[in-house]
Amino acid sequence: DYSHHDDNHNNNHNNNHHSMDSTSNNSESEQDVGKALSSDPYYFIIENALLTYNNQHVIIKQIDKSSSTCSIALPSSPNEIYQSGIPLQHIQHSVSNQDMSNAKVKVVYGKLQGEIGSLIGIDNEEAVVQLTSTTEVTIIAKKLVVIYIDPDE
Repeated sequence: DYSHHDDNHNNNHNNNHHSMDSTSNNSESEQDVGKALSSDPYYFIIENALLTYNNQHVIIKQIDKSSSTCSIALPSSPNEIYQSGIPLQHIQHSVSNQDMSNAKVKVVYGKLQGEIGSLIGIDNEEAVVQLTSTTEVTIIAKKLVVIYIDPDE
């Protein structure tokens, strides 16, 4: 009995060890997500970002950090304020495959913060983005990019 118990223990240990390994192999950007959230829980709420509010896509127009609210527009009329005074905590980050391929994205945190690129695809928790400035393709944690609606287009 005792030795049987011991076997189990070893197996569990190996499994744990394995999952620990796979976590530490994660890209820097995964760690950046944690850093971003702790420095500003609303780091992904930027002007002209396409995010989710009440399960619908909305475009962030103005952000008032002092009152932690923002105003939003609907994708159908991106330059028209649809609602204002929305608490930032009600805005959810969303980047999904159906958000149109070749969407413009903006990097909201990390080394590439502020860069604009085209979304090539989503791979689990990572976004594959072609940067506009260098045409380089890079992989960034999905949570560090937002779909960006260019107001001038």
